[in-house]
Amino acid sequence: TVALSHLVHGRVKEHDDANEVIPNSYMSFEQQEPSSKSKKQKSQDIQDTRSKSIKILKRLDVIIEQESDLAHYTKNTDAKTKAILETYDLIALSPQNETVLSAICNSSILYYADVIILDYTAGRGGVQLPFKIKRTHILEATKRGLTFDLPYAPALVDSSKRKSFVQASRQFIQASVGVLKPK
Repeated sequence: TVALSHLVHGRVKEHDDANEVIPNSYMSFEQQEPSSKSKKQKSQDIQDTRSKSIKILKRLDVIIEQESDLAHYTKNTDAKTKAILETYDLIALSPQNETVLSAICNSSILYYADVIILDYTAGRGGVQLPFKIKRTHILEATKRGLTFDLPYAPALVDSSKRKSFVQASRQFIQASVGVLKPK
């Protein structure tokens, strides 16, 4: 499974529809299954070649800086916003401070959210989380079925971010000790 992401700040707008941002032509991709047969067998099986399809998802990544922006991701949002949000398979929220993180984890009315992104490049100096992860945050989020995402791409691209990635991972692991998968 692969997710094609679209990044927005705060709230989605009319032109952020997943079908416009991520064209449907990207959504059907077939990969030929490799074969370890001899040359003669391969030529016989050319018409018989099976293909594996890769599932491609449309993902919306939202950077949330203010708690008031979360109102756009509840069931009570306007019809235009609902229509846009429903074109995405996954919606990931990236809190930029502890107040927003707490609101995301504890909100019972937040409907359009699947993933919480822990962006360790958003804190002081671009090398730490902008908040402390607390066990209560993880408990509440997992009770509601939310998952956490710690992106490793910045650490691959920039070697100075590798230490930050490891520190954020450790902080998350320490905060999640004793948190069980909800029933």
